Amino acid sequence: MTRKLRLEIHTHTLNIKTNNDVRR
Repeated sequence: MTRKLRLEIHTHTLNIKTNNDVRR
């Protein structure tokens, strides 16, 4: 349960980083 939540948060953070890179 916690592991899945942690993975989703990690993916979410990665998506935000990718979006920031794309904007630049």
